[in-house]
Amino acid sequence: MLSRIKARFERTLTPLIKVLPKSPNLLTISSLLVTLPTPILLILFGLNILPLIILLIVIASLLDVLDGICARSLGRTTRLGSFLDSTIDRYVDFIILLNFVIITSFNINILILIFFSLMGSLMTSYVRAKAESLQLSLSGVGIFERSERIIYLIITLIIFTITHNHFLIFIMLLIFAIITNATAIERILKVIKRLKRE
Repeated sequence: MLSRIKARFERTLTPLIKVLPKSPNLLTISSLLVTLPTPILLILFGLNILPLIILLIVIASLLDVLDGICARSLGRTTRLGSFLDSTIDRYVDFIILLNFVIITSFNINILILIFFSLMGSLMTSYVRAKAESLQLSLSGVGIFERSERIIYLIITLIIFTITHNHFLIFIMLLIFAIITNATAIERILKVIKRLKRE
């Protein structure tokens, strides 16, 4: 959905490569290190720290984009880099969603939605990875790829920071859970359709 915008955004960020570390893997790992303390900060300082949490998640997201730009610009795309990027992305996804659990004081309804959200997010990524191992490209298939998911969660955090409305969080996460799983199902059906042609 955002592939064209993402391509333009990446071109805008390309000049930053000159001032960043020349190791794509270091940028990938940094995205995790930036996100990792966010749940701890929330537990220690409460909702007053939310603007900082949002900032850290935005920085982590930028680092995730920059590692790919760096790898391509410097000709350092490797299988190790691809593996690290995909693996660390899953950890970052989990940590971001964990923040919502803490924000809502471990509300059982939110926990259930987080479970389904994680299921949808992980299955969306897994189906693409499995399809690619079968030489089937799913790039651009589905309305909620990772870029869309992260942007949606950042917007949800911003809205909550302004409103402090827990019911709104519930509705936003409900929509998130539905669309992530719908995306995974769409990809599954697409792969089944393509494999049936063989």
